[in-house]
Amino acid sequence: MSQLLESVSISPGNPLIQQDLSSARCGLFELADGMHYDVAVIGAGISGSRIFHQLCEQGYRVLLIDKGDFACGTSQASGMMIWGGLLYLKDLDFITVAKLCRARDEWIARVPHQVRTASLIYLQGRKGLRNRHLVHAGMMLYWLMGSLGRRFPKRLLEFQDASFLKPGRFRGGLAFEEAVLHDSDSRFVLDWIMPHAGQQTMALNHCTVGELKFHENERRWNFDLHDCLQGHQAAASARFIVNAAGVWTDRVNETLAVESPYRHEMSKGVYISIRRPEALDKILIFDTGKDADTFTVSPWGPVALCGPTEARVTSLHAGFQPTHDEIRSLLQMSNENLNVCLRPEDIVSLRCGVRPLAVRRDFNKIVHPLELSRRHLIHHDRSRNVVSVYGGKLTSCSLMADQVSALLSPHLRVKDHSNPHRLPPREMEKFPGLEHPVPAATWCRDYESCLTLDDYLRRRTNIAQWIPRRGLGANSENTQAIRRIARVFSADAASAETALMNYQASVSECYDRILRAV
Repeated sequence: MSQLLESVSISPGNPLIQQDLSSARCGLFELADGMHYDVAVIGAGISGSRIFHQLCEQGYRVLLIDKGDFACGTSQASGMMIWGGLLYLKDLDFITVAKLCRARDEWIARVPHQVRTASLIYLQGRKGLRNRHLVHAGMMLYWLMGSLGRRFPKRLLEFQDASFLKPGRFRGGLAFEEAVLHDSDSRFVLDWIMPHAGQQTMALNHCTVGELKFHENERRWNFDLHDCLQGHQAAASARFIVNAAGVWTDRVNETLAVESPYRHEMSKGVYISIRRPEALDKILIFDTGKDADTFTVSPWGPVALCGPTEARVTSLHAGFQPTHDEIRSLLQMSNENLNVCLRPEDIVSLRCGVRPLAVRRDFNKIVHPLELSRRHLIHHDRSRNVVSVYGGKLTSCSLMADQVSALLSPHLRVKDHSNPHRLPPREMEKFPGLEHPVPAATWCRDYESCLTLDDYLRRRTNIAQWIPRRGLGANSENTQAIRRIARVFSADAASAETALMNYQASVSECYDRILRAV
């Protein structure tokens, strides 16, 4: 088996190794065993995936590792907006605004299949929480700093053509442009990873790293790889480690014995999704007047994302679980601004994530998360060949990757200029309750390292976000469809039934129980 694998160009989608999912997974760990990589990137969220892509493009041998699925942390719970730095205008940080505006416009120009221009409307209430003339002047300045690249901000004296807004509540607003992801934040991450998932450059999800040892004489890290799902093992090495573990960065640095001048404060954000109002075609921003915060309603396929909340958290466990109060607050804000009467049973899905905010290690103030910068910081521990990434956002992930590459390139020698492989055309299939087809489960398994039911429903597709109760349906009417999908990722019918039962139990605990309490 190993001789066959070594004789061909291997990717997770190579037909030669897809006859059996377990043997394919085993083949990847056999390939990784004994490999000497230039860089091992820990964490396959938006930061890690973009760094992985950048280094692979430059011809380095790179290993990407994540203990869960690709994009399974904060990178699956964003608002999917590519902001140009509007937040920094209040601090008069014009340099950062200019950089982020340029980065936003480059995304639109370079990858139009991933990022598109989006129309937004900033709505002001009758009570006038902010001076509308000052807001308009700020938007004009923002447009100018974006090199006039977006549509000219337009003042709306009245906004009467939206029947889904609360009548008489708004006195007008401002229309302007930003950018938004086409499909989802998870898909955005995957698109940077999969073309490079081959032999010299490899991406392993559901994989933990153990026995990390740095050898001073060789200036190299040796480590063990463990398959969390099927128990496969491998031992590999790398000259450099890039710690891009997001909210887990500080924990990983403890394992690496790296002392950094930075650390993370954590901000929790919760969204709810509801059925999309038929006339909603623009992103709406409502002035809440609380802690300089805003409330957005964004059309996304058949749903509308409402949120987010913004709260400081100190526990990761609490950070990834929405509370009853947070959901009540989002329902209340939705009902105050939209011409609806939403109840808990009207919620289609919940999105909850923890944003890592970069601060200096000696930072000891307790402040609202919106007072902290969303900028990224990078620490290079030259004594141990570790680069650690802190903070960051969707807009600036490419800038971050450029900086990491600039730090590492002088110390590495290009060995292979291999072009990214082109995946075969994506196969699509229908799912009950969705108007448009979604990527087929077998295709995602064979070509996108999709290994579990949750990987498919939550990240390879938007089924768990667009269909109530994470795809099962309001009355579990989609159970048979999900049973069929579970069979794609299981060795036999019995293990598929176990996977389905585990998924149902997870939905009951993390969705039904919370909404019943609300």
